Amino acid sequence: MLGMATRLRARVTRRSSLPLTERDDLALTRIRTSEIYQVALRALGAPSDVDVPASELSEAALLHVVFEAGLDSIRLAAQEAGYALLAGQRAACAPERRAQSRRRPPSWADEA
Repeated sequence: MLGMATRLRARVTRRSSLPLTERDDLALTRIRTSEIYQVALRALGAPSDVDVPASELSEAALLHVVFEAGLDSIRLAAQEAGYALLAGQRAACAPERRAQSRRRPPSWADEA
């Protein structure tokens, strides 16, 4: 079972043509017929609005599921790269921040 109805729930703004190679066709056939591939697709973040057997999905709906899973993977990779960049920037300025902290008097220093 693949999680998506035969029609999209969101409003479609345009329909694009997608050239497919023989290899692409083979991959789509595997997704449509193999439970293992369908589980892998769901694990990548394919939408799970309605459980519909993959054999009942239209080609456009199946391509959309694969497209969304790919977009989710790209978003996740971009977020990980962004967090790594932020962590690197934070680590780079850590010695400077520690030095500033040492120069600053503690909050209780003014108490007499």
